[in-house]
Amino acid sequence: MKISALFLTLFLSACMTNRNSSVHPLNYDQVRLLTVGISSEADVIKILGNPTGRIQDTDHYTLNFDDASTGSQRLSINFLSSNHKILDFLWIPKAEEKESSLAEAKNSFKTAQFKEFAENENNPHSISADVIFYKDEMSGVTIRYDTGTKTVEAIAMFDVNHRLPAENTKKKKAPYSL
Repeated sequence: MKISALFLTLFLSACMTNRNSSVHPLNYDQVRLLTVGISSEADVIKILGNPTGRIQDTDHYTLNFDDASTGSQRLSINFLSSNHKILDFLWIPKAEEKESSLAEAKNSFKTAQFKEFAENENNPHSISADVIFYKDEMSGVTIRYDTGTKTVEAIAMFDVNHRLPAENTKKKKAPYSL
């Protein structure tokens, strides 16, 4: 359920942002230059340029980057307000990009040990049997794959060192920190 909540939060954040007219092309190779838990907002802007939208919350904020040609969401990045470091991100590949292939997306994370979860295992309210999540808790990577269209819908990464306050007493790391 936490995996679905992260994806839903990041997808919805794109709809609620103030739009910036300077939309520019993005590619996954640029995103891969960023390091969750280390890269700052300044690093992101230096690599990707100005975001197309921003949402401020009490303890974190989100920068959104839209596609230059379609205006659709491509990337959402959450930062901790306390240190302005990347907390997590969500990348939405286009169908023609190599990371829309499950094999290519997994190959981007050579040391990851992915476990497979059906969406309805994580979200009992889900009616989709076509969505599979591939998740590696150690690296913080999650890939959302649609078995019907045979495409990767999203790639997310979270900071495995950041825990939710409710998770502080548990030995297992929280899968997402939103």
